[in-house]
Amino acid sequence: MRNRTLIFLVTLLFSISSLASSKTRSCSFVFSNFSETLYNGTQKLTKSDSLSSRHVVSIGRKGAAAFFDNYSNLWQMAFDADGCEAVLGKIIEGQDINTTEIALLKRVRKSGSALRNAFMVFDYRHEVPKDFEDFVIKFGKLNDLLALPWLTTDEMEEIHKLAGKIFEEIHERHSYLTHITDEFQASKREKLQEDLKEDSLAARKLVAHSKLNEEDQHRLRKIMRKFLYYQLAVYDTNPSEDNRMAYQLLYEISAEMGDNRDQFFGQIAELKKRGAKIPKSLKKFSISDSLRREILTYLNFIQI
Repeated sequence: MRNRTLIFLVTLLFSISSLASSKTRSCSFVFSNFSETLYNGTQKLTKSDSLSSRHVVSIGRKGAAAFFDNYSNLWQMAFDADGCEAVLGKIIEGQDINTTEIALLKRVRKSGSALRNAFMVFDYRHEVPKDFEDFVIKFGKLNDLLALPWLTTDEMEEIHKLAGKIFEEIHERHSYLTHITDEFQASKREKLQEDLKEDSLAARKLVAHSKLNEEDQHRLRKIMRKFLYYQLAVYDTNPSEDNRMAYQLLYEISAEMGDNRDQFFGQIAELKKRGAKIPKSLKKFSISDSLRREILTYLNFIQI
């Protein structure tokens, strides 16, 4: 197995370790590079770019275990229970938190999300341990609320409530969160292919619609994120030009869907701020022709 991706993750872990010990600089750049490993230094795909019609690489149990270990190490380096409790305690008490403290929460949230995706892709059950899934979701909601430019009274109360729940969970279940990776069991090649085939079929059905409700948009985004992690592992196994382009395409899909979601909720937040009624057009996400084409291009490429 080639080590392009693994070498990058070792560098990433070293950066996180340095940040965790010094806590004097923002760590946002570390995680912003996480998904851009293969993307930096390249141009966006153009209409003249094309992927071959056949995908022949798959990941077996040994490869699944190796890649999961990297995300496991990432979580172990990033999860700072004492630091989180200190920041959450300030939120609970109604104190302001600074950019360094916000960066710490983002670091834990993003490493937790990465580990959650690694469970979904590489574990034989292809699902996340429920308690850890709930923890990551709560952490994500808290970070999303803290990132809003303007907060309603209800949202401020929600922040206080979430901070309290997360603080309690970290305090009481520190050992569980630290050793969550012990629950991992690597997937066999056939089981991984079967799971990805189900995701591929589900994604095709979802993109057949021009608009999706919030639940379906989240499901589609979650599926494509799984493929992003899978494709990164595939590229590491076989760093061909097609696999690089496939990863690049998935990165662009993920970025576009994330931007659309941020814009969607940003518009709703602005309307709430003005006390305006939310129009029907903002109750569903639009699936552009270009996004649909990009998703189908990748699904046709992997031929699962």
